[in-house]
Amino acid sequence: LTQKINWNDTTRFPYHVFWWEGPDGSRLMTYFPVGGYGESLDTSSMVSQLKAMKETAKVDENYAIFGVGDHGGGVTRTHLNRAFAFKNDPLFPKTEFISAEKYFKHLLKLSEKQEFPVYNNELYLEYHRGTYTSQAVNKANNRKGESAITTAELFSSIASSFGAEYPRKTIRDAWDILMFNQFHDILPGSSINKVYKDSDIDYAKMFGYTDEATSGALKAISKKVKTKGPGKALLLFNPLAWTRDDIVEVPVDNPAVTVLDPAGKTVPSQIVKEKDGAKLLFVAKAVPAMGYALYRIVPGAPKASFSGGPKASGATIENEFIKVSVDPKTGNISSMFDKKTKKEFFGPGKQGDMLQCYRDRHPNYDAWNIQLHEEIPTTLDSAPELVENGPVRATLKWTKKVGNSTFVHYLSVVRGVPMALGKLDVDWKEAHVMAKLAFDLNLKSDDAWYEIPYAAIKRAAVAKNDADRGKWEVSAQKWVDYPDDSGKFGFSLLNNSKYGYDTKGTVMRMSLLRSPKDPDPEADMKEHVIEYAMYPHSGDWRAAATPRKGFEFNTHVIPVFEAVHDGPLPASKSFFASQPSNVILASVKVAEDSKALILRVYEAAGKDSSAVITLPAKPKAVQETNLMEEQPVKVKAAGNEIKTPIGHYEIKTFKVDF
Repeated sequence: LTQKINWNDTTRFPYHVFWWEGPDGSRLMTYFPVGGYGESLDTSSMVSQLKAMKETAKVDENYAIFGVGDHGGGVTRTHLNRAFAFKNDPLFPKTEFISAEKYFKHLLKLSEKQEFPVYNNELYLEYHRGTYTSQAVNKANNRKGESAITTAELFSSIASSFGAEYPRKTIRDAWDILMFNQFHDILPGSSINKVYKDSDIDYAKMFGYTDEATSGALKAISKKVKTKGPGKALLLFNPLAWTRDDIVEVPVDNPAVTVLDPAGKTVPSQIVKEKDGAKLLFVAKAVPAMGYALYRIVPGAPKASFSGGPKASGATIENEFIKVSVDPKTGNISSMFDKKTKKEFFGPGKQGDMLQCYRDRHPNYDAWNIQLHEEIPTTLDSAPELVENGPVRATLKWTKKVGNSTFVHYLSVVRGVPMALGKLDVDWKEAHVMAKLAFDLNLKSDDAWYEIPYAAIKRAAVAKNDADRGKWEVSAQKWVDYPDDSGKFGFSLLNNSKYGYDTKGTVMRMSLLRSPKDPDPEADMKEHVIEYAMYPHSGDWRAAATPRKGFEFNTHVIPVFEAVHDGPLPASKSFFASQPSNVILASVKVAEDSKALILRVYEAAGKDSSAVITLPAKPKAVQETNLMEEQPVKVKAAGNEIKTPIGHYEIKTFKVDF
């Protein structure tokens, strides 16, 4: 049951009773009321709504949701008096009090006799588009919290197999805080100022819970690993269900050190000086899926220099995958050349990383709605300069000014990483302004792709109808992708805290910040750190494994220094894994009603597949359940693997007893 889409500002939603079809093909009986959620039960409305249901849905009953509604709560005596008057009037259509559940049972029974339309698309609200961006800090905490809790669940589950107690209450308390702060109007960014002061305190408490659970679990696992050897033992824990590379930074007291991988080979490294002290930077290769790898930090500088790393010249930086240039006059990316495909992704007349700011004033619902007016000039305050140039990372830095606000841009390339990494340090002081980051691509497509929870959706880059034109600001999760019509190239934009986007023609934009004044006059008037990555690739986003890259950008390996000791576990180990690349094991947790483990897996590329889930040991029993861990059906394991067909964008849940 959904009501808000009757607020649409561009099109009128066509159905009141329909099957809503998800990306995986599953369907939900859906009711979109003719009226609103706070009906007054006046005679003319009741009769006209019933008439509309008969004419549009061919249903002889209308379900009216009545009461004061927003800021008022439930029904009043006046509502009840009217309802009873209708109920007792023999001349008025039959009226009765009924639950939503009972009405849906009635609709489902009707569906056995008559066909209702199928709507295979998102229920997009053509209004309140600002809620994807308002209150950026709150949204960033939400995203990081989702990753932190699932990481805590995973390693706590693994540690429980070594005798550690699963911190059920701590993890539940963390979920309670996260879910509470997803409530309307908190996460949409449309609450009063005091709410966000409270949510900052809440999130700090939540991260305390996740840190406690994760650190306790990692200590329990680390104690079991044989860490004997030279120097300091550094365990790198990978929370994702596939072998992956990642950038690692750890504090060091002495910059003259060498990094050794699990095979004892020297790893290229770089010392980075930051405000809180020196850090050792290196790229860890092939860290096992949902497991760990043992690295060592030994005294003494590396005996040989590292060849084949990043290169820099003027405002151009490159690694073995890409070469990126920044225009010293504009502070925009003027070129991004993919060495593998020989493709220029920007080039003459097209630039990327363009900061665009607009006056943003809507006559209604300031925090909720966007209405962009004239563009505000941005000025280059300091030209691009090379601030890092080492064997692991090369970084350019430049500064732009907008009004009273400052944007410090960082652009990096890293050895072995096939993307350009962007970071913005923003001091935001504007009122009624919206900031976006734009990429005018040397590609051509009528559509772009956006990640949604456990799936992806295609939306028009070239509008073909009013519905497309109404979607001028849309939502996404960890990534968006612009493909080329040739099918040979694509450009993925990854983020770890942003949700608002738009794509028009060849220009893809990520919404960075807004500054509404109602209901919170201080909304986001503070410093922000915004991280993103530009991933040019061959083939489409499926071939480029963009969903995995999105997870990797949001969930990093966790470094843990461990004492040197003996132990039963080897230097590298994977506990769980999922294959092929389009199948993602998203969660591992202890069941709500037992000590069994729950594994949630989904198909991420929209194609029917065969999934293989690797377990740490042969299970005693495996059952497939619904999302609520109910309705178990026995599944036969093949040794320490679960092999199962999985449909396009399908979600599967397994309950495993060891």
